[in-house]
Amino acid sequence: RSSAASDVYKRQEHFFLAQTRDPEIVEMGTVYLQICTVLSFGLFGEIAFERLMQSTGRTFYSMIIQGTGAILNIILDPIMIFGLLGFPKMGVAGAALATVAAQAASVLLSLAVIRRGILTQKAPTIPWTITKKVLPHPLKYPTKQNRNDVRIQSMAYAFR
Repeated sequence: RSSAASDVYKRQEHFFLAQTRDPEIVEMGTVYLQICTVLSFGLFGEIAFERLMQSTGRTFYSMIIQGTGAILNIILDPIMIFGLLGFPKMGVAGAALATVAAQAASVLLSLAVIRRGILTQKAPTIPWTITKKVLPHPLKYPTKQNRNDVRIQSMAYAFR
């Protein structure tokens, strides 16, 4: 019996085959997504802690943590892809592992910020004037975004 996660894992190749018939791109993309999927705990932790900080009005810390993860990824990518500084040459798998490592480092940095008690202060409140403007349109913006996503995917299929 398979779970939804294992189904997604098994079908990642189909995602690339829907966009290209180049076997090298399909193989490399599948390897990248499989590594990032299996080791995605860092991604989910990073998103959860980032949203926690944003919801309490600590966007500065969220920005610093996200930036630190991005910079770490930029540093680790060439090291792990090309095998620098004693690392083995890993190619696309190295890029995926660098991404996962940077996400895990962001989670650890988030935990350090939370442990220091930075988020224990009272969160700012949203003024009623802003709330009144947003409440009448709960589905307007997500629906617009979904339409844009469908248009982009349609164009991708049209130009295959």
